[in-house]
Amino acid sequence: MKKRWISIALVCTIALALAACGKTGSEEASGSDTEAQAAESADTGETGYAAAEKTYPDEAYIMNINPSDYVTLGDYSQLSVEVTKKREVTDDEVEAAVQDTLTHNQVETEVTDRTDVQNGDIVDIDYVGKVDGQEYDNGSDQGLHLEIGSDIMGIEGFDEGLIGHKKGETVTLNLTFPEDYGTSDLAGQPVVFEVTINGIYTYSEPELTDEYVAGLQLTDEKGKLLKTADDFRAYVRAQLEMDADTQFKQEFQQKAVEQLRTIAEYKGDLPEAYRGRIYDYYHDEIQQEADVSGMTVEEVCKAYGIDLDNIADTYTKDMLLLATIANQEGLTVDEAGARQYLEEQYAANPDYFAMMGMTSSEEYTAMVDIRAAQESLLLNNVLDLLQEKIKIVEVEPTEEDLEATPEEDMEMQTEDLNDYGGDETDDGPHPEDLEPLEEIEEGEASD
Repeated sequence: MKKRWISIALVCTIALALAACGKTGSEEASGSDTEAQAAESADTGETGYAAAEKTYPDEAYIMNINPSDYVTLGDYSQLSVEVTKKREVTDDEVEAAVQDTLTHNQVETEVTDRTDVQNGDIVDIDYVGKVDGQEYDNGSDQGLHLEIGSDIMGIEGFDEGLIGHKKGETVTLNLTFPEDYGTSDLAGQPVVFEVTINGIYTYSEPELTDEYVAGLQLTDEKGKLLKTADDFRAYVRAQLEMDADTQFKQEFQQKAVEQLRTIAEYKGDLPEAYRGRIYDYYHDEIQQEADVSGMTVEEVCKAYGIDLDNIADTYTKDMLLLATIANQEGLTVDEAGARQYLEEQYAANPDYFAMMGMTSSEEYTAMVDIRAAQESLLLNNVLDLLQEKIKIVEVEPTEEDLEATPEEDMEMQTEDLNDYGGDETDDGPHPEDLEPLEEIEEGEASD
């Protein structure tokens, strides 16, 4: 019995200060060098991965900037913000989330009460496709699990041609590649498939049993393997409670930064090297999207109303506010502290890093711009401190808040490209969403 498993809310809150945000090393680029690199990147269509070779001077990192040169901040201890009360996780919510998880992680069960293929079945097949009697490139597969009706083969008649046939049969399908087929030399060509049906399956919802849970090989936040149904329910509850904590924290941080803006007075130009690094980051992120879409950065920005200058300005201003508080409160993070933080992150999420090809904490830290890690940790510490310094007034949730389901809370969110910027009145990304810079997935604009 094969399983389809969609992980529930295994969202690693990891401040990835990876090389894409700047390269470490003894050789430092000047501000003009950084600008030249950015210009070259724009001209050559360089992707964000190539941009990992950029080297930034120390002054491109917030802890090496004197924020008082750029901004004066009022008394933030007198501020207050209204934040929606943290949602209490109920037993009903846990059971609903468990049920939703099972529904979305159905298993393949072999059909034993019939032998013929029906629409909606999953068939295990071997096939060979031939054009003019010769197998075409990548024209065969073995053990493919094909859902009848899904049309994943992209060839009209393939799925339908298997309906009614039985397990163990070899079926000959005389078909034609569509005119818009992805491989141009095959488009519109006749093709003959020899398909052997090895097995017939259907999707069914699994039952939450100890045996099922043990087979998932899931671990909790302490690395303990889940073995029983009760373990799984406790795991789901912990995820929901973590999400409720995160929602409360993020809402506070967003509103706190908005309040800080009201007591800030900027003195003129922004720190050029730091702003340039922020601009490069967003430019490279959009460059990757542009490469996938076959567009230029300028075309993507125009299509989605993205103003890169506005985003870089707003982010820089907000980070200066947090850096001012760090100075006033005596908060610092040295390189050793940043390395320890990264090692702890790796130890807490080894499977996540393994999926990215990093099998040890040494490999992880070697790929990281330590200065960016210091910066990220420092600014996150400031955001945490603000919860102690600013008065929080908890308010009842709105109807819209109450309509949100725990299943939605547990889904890993993928932000759309237009979250980079918005229209000309948009004031850019919020640091509380960015955690602060290196945790950005795709940038996030303010409302």
